[in-house]
Amino acid sequence: MPGWLGVTQEIMNAHIRGARLVDWTRSDDQLYQALTLEQRLSAGTDEAIMEYLRSISFPCTVCEILLNKGEGINYYWKMPRRWYANPLDPWNLVLLIFWIPINILYFCFQGTRSLASARYGLSLPVHDIVRLEPYQLSFSLSHFGLSGPIPYATITSLGYYANGLRIDQGRKKLLLSTEAAPSLFVALRHLAPGAAVASGLIVPNGFAERCSESRREINVSQMSKNSPQTWVTESRDYTLPFPPQTIIGYGIIALFILLVIVLSV
Repeated sequence: MPGWLGVTQEIMNAHIRGARLVDWTRSDDQLYQALTLEQRLSAGTDEAIMEYLRSISFPCTVCEILLNKGEGINYYWKMPRRWYANPLDPWNLVLLIFWIPINILYFCFQGTRSLASARYGLSLPVHDIVRLEPYQLSFSLSHFGLSGPIPYATITSLGYYANGLRIDQGRKKLLLSTEAAPSLFVALRHLAPGAAVASGLIVPNGFAERCSESRREINVSQMSKNSPQTWVTESRDYTLPFPPQTIIGYGIIALFILLVIVLSV
């Protein structure tokens, strides 16, 4: 009986191992390759790896994050036509007295409305190919004006999200969607060490154990730029934030409402 129990247990273990191997997806393989790349890059300057990175291309979809400003100041209250022909007319004098303060209030209203209505938006997606060159991230010449090149030294922020890789170059912000986003993010963390990290690599809980069970060994202790302390376990999309102009606009509106309430009490 113990022998049969042992055989049964081995069969069950084999089924479990087989199920785990079946559960290994293409996205899991991309993440495993990225962690392996991180481990090798963290071990030191490996020119062979960098040459490998420079020799491959990453098909991707590129969107630019644009600031859509609200409608600006484009009109004002005008005096009646040819009022200057008779400026001493009582009605024209009354209008002239109120003309300047009313227009000041009008301009303030339009400016506040323009600030409060500003929003970030995504440009139309463009299919492109990104390459890691010695000193810059380059795109195809057909989309040169939209996407690049981007020198690594000018990258100010990086963020890894479920719906894409965000790259900030000063005021220019791009959202790249590619199957190889994990490896591209890992490479940029080493090529642009001065960039701030808005969101780290998404690594589900227990992924390292899954790698070991699938005979894909990784050593997290040898990872420097993308160590487990920087991982994000919960997958989340990048959402467009409110621009500072919008916050200022709403703040002015709130102060105005508060002032009206105080004066009316």
